[in-house]
Amino acid sequence: QYFVEGWDNTKWLTTNVVKEDTEKNTATYEFRYYKTVSTVDADKMDLEPLFTKIIVPKNISNDALSKLNDMQIQVEAHAIQAEGFETVDEAWNAFSKK
Repeated sequence: QYFVEGWDNTKWLTTNVVKEDTEKNTATYEFRYYKTVSTVDADKMDLEPLFTKIIVPKNISNDALSKLNDMQIQVEAHAIQAEGFETVDEAWNAFSKK
């Protein structure tokens, strides 16, 4: 289950990698931008938002709901040099093995 929504799934592709850690109350998702981004157009690097809102689970307790003020959203981005790979999947597979 994703706790975010509003991403444009024609621009941000989900790999369906979802890691939830109930002890730490964390969820990790993996998304990839739909196309190669060229540094030639560096002044035009604005990407579409990854998501526009979060979803609070229906079964959340009152105690957990009261802690939402302490919630943090961390977004981590990675770029892969495309040269040297035949396909995007090949590049991501090489990155994932690190």
